[in-house]
Amino acid sequence: MLRLQGYRVRIAILAILAVLILARCIGRSPELSIQEYTVLDHKLSITLYGKRNDAVFYHVNRILTNPEEGTGIAGMGEQIDRLCEMAGTERVSFNDDLFMLIEKSVNFARISNGMYDPTAAPLYRLWALYQSSADQPSRDDVYRLLETVDYSGIRIFPETKEVFLEQTGMRMDMEEITDGYIIDWCAEMMAEYDFIGLILECGNVTRYVLRRGAEEIDCSTRHEITDRKQLPVLSLKNCENRAVAVIYPQGRLILDPRNGYPVRNTLWCVVTIGPDALSVDALAFIIAASGARQGIGLINDMPFFDALCVTRNREVFVSKRGRTYLGSHAAGYSVIDME
Repeated sequence: MLRLQGYRVRIAILAILAVLILARCIGRSPELSIQEYTVLDHKLSITLYGKRNDAVFYHVNRILTNPEEGTGIAGMGEQIDRLCEMAGTERVSFNDDLFMLIEKSVNFARISNGMYDPTAAPLYRLWALYQSSADQPSRDDVYRLLETVDYSGIRIFPETKEVFLEQTGMRMDMEEITDGYIIDWCAEMMAEYDFIGLILECGNVTRYVLRRGAEEIDCSTRHEITDRKQLPVLSLKNCENRAVAVIYPQGRLILDPRNGYPVRNTLWCVVTIGPDALSVDALAFIIAASGARQGIGLINDMPFFDALCVTRNREVFVSKRGRTYLGSHAAGYSVIDME
């Protein structure tokens, strides 16, 4: 009898301990964890806000560090290289993710009238050779490469997920929108996991995925635009569940694919906001190449997307819904609404 009573006491103690441990796990406060990865040679930062961060990152690590697990992005460079090698001769098949990326790339080239053109890759490589010097490529070299720059020569076959470059010698890449692509791919991959807030950062693009209970995450602190002296120029607000891209055109090589030469405009900073990272990445580049008025005119015709453009003349051009995201701006800057 005494042995039975002792057994019951031990069971009761274990039950009480189990309840206490469970209550502690359920009631513990969410915490922030940050991990960094290299994906397609781009730096990706993942900030996770939740109660089971270790478990989530266990699965993320397995996918991002194992090419066979990350089939959506694995081998991108090799597949694009093969497409270029087969230019003018045969079609090349792609997995669903990479085919979607090429399809969207061509679509953005079309809506920008060629100011973004994935077949301009050889021109960018040529000009990159001269960035550190006062010289520039010869006109003959520029015009020779221009002969193969034409996004309309990218033929897409949705039924078979195949792509064909019509002209022999055509080359393409999608470097200008790869940051956004990586972020959207990662956000989709992590959608099934248990977290409260997720912040994905790659290059010039950030995406916020916030769920119920993420009120403590302040998106605005991530997007304060500062000048060279680190003085604030403008800040953003209302970025919850949005993607944001920021480009500083003056410090970046941006070419006009129609003539092969760098663009010249007064833009100092371009900010685009929208529901997905790939699109805001592409649109920021298009505006930087096209200029504030033409670029924001394009944005105003696109639902769910907005832009703010800061010029060297201390002007802040804002799309028709852009004030929703404009938190504050420095004294001396004038805000101009572009309806």
